[in-house]
Amino acid sequence: MIKKTLVFLNLCVCTLNGAIFHDMDTTRSVYCTFSNKFQNRIMIENGTIQKIVSADEEKLSILMEEFSGQAFIFALDPKQETTTLSVISENGFVQDMQIAFAERSSEVVILNEPEEIVEDVNSGSSTNDYVLNTINQILEGNVPPGYQTSQMQCQKFQLKKDICLELISKFERTNETLYVYQVKNGAKTKLQIFECELQFEGCRWVFLEANTLSPHEQKIAIIAVRND
Repeated sequence: MIKKTLVFLNLCVCTLNGAIFHDMDTTRSVYCTFSNKFQNRIMIENGTIQKIVSADEEKLSILMEEFSGQAFIFALDPKQETTTLSVISENGFVQDMQIAFAERSSEVVILNEPEEIVEDVNSGSSTNDYVLNTINQILEGNVPPGYQTSQMQCQKFQLKKDICLELISKFERTNETLYVYQVKNGAKTKLQIFECELQFEGCRWVFLEANTLSPHEQKIAIIAVRND
C-alpha cells in the first residue's frame, strides 16, 4: 500500500513576525533561504514532523525534537549554498523544499497541512484516494480504472548525472495522461531524486517509489499530465 499522500492545492506563501508560512503541496517545491551560521527551524502548524529526508546529510545537522514535533536545521558547512529537503508530516503529507544558505539571521518555516481535498468528478471519491488507488494499480501491473493503454515510442533520457529515466508504460483518459518511467541509478554510490525534479508545465502530480536509489537500483516514477 502506498504511503505517500498527494494533494492538489494552490501554494500560499506569506511572512509574519520573522516566520515564513507555506501551505504544504506535494506537487510543488517551496523555496527558502536559511542562515548559514545560525540554527533554523521547520514546524507544522497544529501538527508534527515525522521525518526529514536530506540530500546532503553529511553537510547538515538535522535535529528532530520529539516533544514539539519540530525540526532544527544547522549548516555544518558554512559554504553550503543550496540543498534539498523533503519534510514528511505525521499525517503522510510530503513537502519538498529547495533551500539556499546565506549570511542572515535564523529562519523559521511554518508549514500548513491542507484541510480540504478537491473532489474528482469522474471518480466520485476524493482526488487523494483516487490517485493513490491509481498508483497502486500501476505498481501491481494493472491498467488503472478509467484509463486505457496508449501507444508509445521508446523514450530514454538522463535527468541528471547517473540518473536515467526510461518510459515503460503510458495510460490515457479524457483529461489526463499517465507516463510511467523506470528510474535507474547508474552510479556506484547512493543517489537521491525528488518529486520536484520531475515537475514541468502541465504536470498535475508526481509519484516516486523511492527518493533514495542504491547503486544500479531501479524504481518506478509516475507523472500525470493534463491533456490540454
